[in-house]
Amino acid sequence: MGSDSRLQSEVRNGLLRWLHQIDFDPQSKTYGTADREYWAWKTKDFANGTAQGGLLGFCLAHELVEMSLDQKKHLVRAVVHGALKGQRSNGSFEEAFPLESSFAVTGLVLFNLLAGYFLAPTLFDEMAVQDLKVLAAKGSRFLKKTPETHGVISNHLITSYLALALFEKMSGVAEKGLWTGKVYQLLKKEGWFPEYGSADPGYQTLANHYIATFLVVEKSERLAECLEKSVQFCSQFMWSDGSFSGTFGSRGTKILYPSGLAFLKANWSLPLTWLETKALSRISMVTPNTVDQNNFVPVWCSWSFLWFLKEKRQLVDTELKGEPTASLLRISDNLVLFSNEYLKFVGSSKNGCWGIELKSGLKKVLHGSGFWVKNLTTQGPVREISEDSQRIVIKLNVYKRNQMLNTPLKAILLRVLSGLGFVFPPFAYLYKKVLAKAVMGQASSQGDGPVCEIDKKTGDLSILGKGDWIENKSHFHQHMASANTYENF
Repeated sequence: MGSDSRLQSEVRNGLLRWLHQIDFDPQSKTYGTADREYWAWKTKDFANGTAQGGLLGFCLAHELVEMSLDQKKHLVRAVVHGALKGQRSNGSFEEAFPLESSFAVTGLVLFNLLAGYFLAPTLFDEMAVQDLKVLAAKGSRFLKKTPETHGVISNHLITSYLALALFEKMSGVAEKGLWTGKVYQLLKKEGWFPEYGSADPGYQTLANHYIATFLVVEKSERLAECLEKSVQFCSQFMWSDGSFSGTFGSRGTKILYPSGLAFLKANWSLPLTWLETKALSRISMVTPNTVDQNNFVPVWCSWSFLWFLKEKRQLVDTELKGEPTASLLRISDNLVLFSNEYLKFVGSSKNGCWGIELKSGLKKVLHGSGFWVKNLTTQGPVREISEDSQRIVIKLNVYKRNQMLNTPLKAILLRVLSGLGFVFPPFAYLYKKVLAKAVMGQASSQGDGPVCEIDKKTGDLSILGKGDWIENKSHFHQHMASANTYENF
């Protein structure tokens, strides 16, 4: 299947997947709700607001379904109505827990609905516009007074800042650069946005997607410059086998949001050759139809936006490569980059992971994800990454695998604490921090692990002190939002 037909097929099938999640019964109490587990299966008693954000994907790709304009307007009206009805009185939406008031999902819903309105205004009738204005006003108040407290997560902040800028545009308030300026302030000098303190190229393409979408609606030279620097940074993690980033990011995600490699400079540009001839052909490529339900909406909207750009705008192929470095360059708290005439090396001082690629014919691609044995792993902060004239040396630490599973007792406790914590805001902030640490926290070091040596000329990997340790060839990183994908070992 050609890349164009593959792209369109994925977008259309994703659109159909989303349509089948919506309650279209006008007499239903949950009319317009797009979380089928809530309104149909009734396996939970609150709706994940993220599903409503699929409206942006529909607005971008609605031409791919055989529906009349009236039918499309009815659909948009229903989804906006469902979003408004599911919005809490404080302006927020839930994601994973009842009474959660998720900052991230509130920003996502506002951004996606407002961007959909500006990109496809003919699909919004008067009733939908009025509901959207009420929803956006309430959501904006929540975002301004309720910051995310359990970590600096740039893709969440960028979504919310740009949602606030879109709301001001809808309200007729002149853009003064306040919210776009906050996006620019997040960008580090090397071109990366922090995700829990360090760089994660996978999630950074999601942040780029939101910036690129915003720039179609509203021009901003400063934001366009910010996007270009960010795309330049992300391009350093495009591998010759078509894979992108990986376990060395701070959050370990391998999901590529393809529209996040588009940037504005005279024309919309994208590394099309790499994406279309290598990335899209990989069985491990995370698509709108292979991604899990909780990540579906942002992934599908990114693919839809890429299709929209190709259909409506001139996409010009371009090479985006960072300047090669003569020695190890620390480009964030956890990522290091080395490049010479023989190979490129990316290493993580946080996750004990690395990637090696030979430049002569690009015949060798090695992505390591550390080692494991029994309940121990080397995925955690390394002792040291160093180099001499011939080698790159990675000294690994050992950690107990941190895997928390739910139980009936924990589920009851979680529900009680959710009810108490999210009702009383001061306690809610503390509770969410504790919850995030319990789910995603890293255990303390258990001692020294293997030492990996990489030959700078050949790319050969030597493992010292390996013993019973097994190389993690599945390329999996222990994070709930990292993609489970098939790999050719």
